[in-house]
Amino acid sequence: MCGIVALWKCGNDRVIGEMLGVIRHRGPDDEGRFEHEGSHIGVRRLSIIDVEGGHQPAFNDDRSLSLVLNGEIYNHAELRGELVGIGCSFISGSDTEVLAHGLHKWGIQKLLEKVRGMFSFAAIDTARRRMFIARDRLGIKPLYWTRVGGGFAFVSEIKSLFQLEEIAPAVNTKKLPEQLANRFVSGPDTIFANIHRVAPGTFWTLDTAGHTESKYWSIPSPTDSHPNGDELVENVTRLFKDAVTDRLVSDVPVGALLSGGLDSSIVVSQMSTLAESPPLTFTVGFGDSALDERPYARTVATEFGTRHVEEDVVVSDSTELDEVVWHLDEPVGDAAALPTLLIARTAARHVKVVLTGEGSDELFGGYPRYRLSQLADRLHRYPTIFWKPLLDPLQLLPGMVGHVAGRLFQSHREVQLRNALWMSGLAPSDLQRLVPAMESAAWKRAYSDGESAKPWRLDMSRWLLNDILLKVDKMSMGASLEARVPFLDHRLVEYMYGLSEDVRAKWLGKTILKKAFANSLPPSVFARKKAPFKPPIATWFRADLGRRLEGLITDTGSFVNTHLDAEAAVALLKEHRNGADHALILWQLFTMEVWWRRFFK
Repeated sequence: MCGIVALWKCGNDRVIGEMLGVIRHRGPDDEGRFEHEGSHIGVRRLSIIDVEGGHQPAFNDDRSLSLVLNGEIYNHAELRGELVGIGCSFISGSDTEVLAHGLHKWGIQKLLEKVRGMFSFAAIDTARRRMFIARDRLGIKPLYWTRVGGGFAFVSEIKSLFQLEEIAPAVNTKKLPEQLANRFVSGPDTIFANIHRVAPGTFWTLDTAGHTESKYWSIPSPTDSHPNGDELVENVTRLFKDAVTDRLVSDVPVGALLSGGLDSSIVVSQMSTLAESPPLTFTVGFGDSALDERPYARTVATEFGTRHVEEDVVVSDSTELDEVVWHLDEPVGDAAALPTLLIARTAARHVKVVLTGEGSDELFGGYPRYRLSQLADRLHRYPTIFWKPLLDPLQLLPGMVGHVAGRLFQSHREVQLRNALWMSGLAPSDLQRLVPAMESAAWKRAYSDGESAKPWRLDMSRWLLNDILLKVDKMSMGASLEARVPFLDHRLVEYMYGLSEDVRAKWLGKTILKKAFANSLPPSVFARKKAPFKPPIATWFRADLGRRLEGLITDTGSFVNTHLDAEAAVALLKEHRNGADHALILWQLFTMEVWWRRFFK
């Protein structure tokens, strides 16, 4: 795991050193650079494969091709065997050198079809005077780009770009409604003007004639595949076991982040079977009994005999919150980023690599709103006059009945808008209050790009990509820790998303996972309700954090005063103090204020 920088026809050795310097946390073990005819590649390395010999950049046999890698290629030993068989010779055991030889021998398209892993890489082909840029299939590893004069710059983290004299932070004001509505920005653009993302599953080719972007992988479309339950369980079990086996490939110890929930418990159960020694597992808690996961994790750790580490974390001041925003680059309003950074720091004191459970919900239908959306689909087949009067009084009931009735009563007919609104935490009316200049008809574009798909497909390309995976990468690398996500092995994703939609719908609620691992996990795992991994921010905003936020947004030079309606923001805070729940949008506003001060002030 590393951080990379690539400059095509721009920059110099001094500036690439500065760009690498600000992402030293991604690779504190080593640094490497290469330059050819005014183009540069550089890397900060976290040494995991061939710790002593796997320096970067790596080269092919005649050194006409150099390559830097952020990530891991899990089948590098298998690919090395193929390359040796066609005449390649190696000087290291690193996966980066395998990519360099493979790119030279097979070409970019065939190489990317062969590799299994999470990665972004950059390569310079001096013989043909060109550069290659590539990002993994699911977008697990981040990669950004911008134009610099007549050239391009590519980086693992946006903050590197601001070391270039030509690039200064600027707000992409067109994306502000989307940032507020969803707490992240989707698609090729970011909240920074003129800074973009390299799309997952794509590669770039740059040469003297210009540049091309090519797609080599996409999330599969559903087919008419209708396996029965036993066949599904067998295939999922086999594919997931293979995914965990791949992610144990390492020359340093590998641990796991353990919440005691279903996903992380399944990961640990497979690790305990496949690893050569009991894995290290890590859990943190905030001391709030309603949010503390340590008792659940302790049960799972005992069941599998892991070497378990748990820690009670205390957010004593604003330092940790500021560091979260700095590492994120983008002001993603996900409060779970804070405990993710803290647990990553705990794990990094013991290991360099951990496995995590991200991706399971999107793959196996784990979010309750998926089933709720199915029910909403059925209701919306009929005029609202037939069913809204029935739901209206039910909204007033306490507990789950009232919650479900309220969600259905307010549900939008369009699936993508319904999904976004349920996730948002910001009502369209409040978005209009915060951004009064926004056209009244434009609110739909803020929440959704109009794509019509099942909610799990929407989440895969939006929520998972631009919130969850970004958060896991930036927070783990902020602690110099590599996080691997076995549920997002592309073979498992291809299998699940290639099933017919009616099969997927039938097995929502992670039913397949529960059936596959029913005999492997403690009963407490199945009895536990799904719980978000986040700090008690609703309480915090009614106390010290709320006072700090009020001070930030009422400051003359604040982000809110500069770009939004400060009176509306203060009103939301007051409503929250008086019992309303505006915690999600308040966290987003707080994040944007800290982001504004770190990157613009």
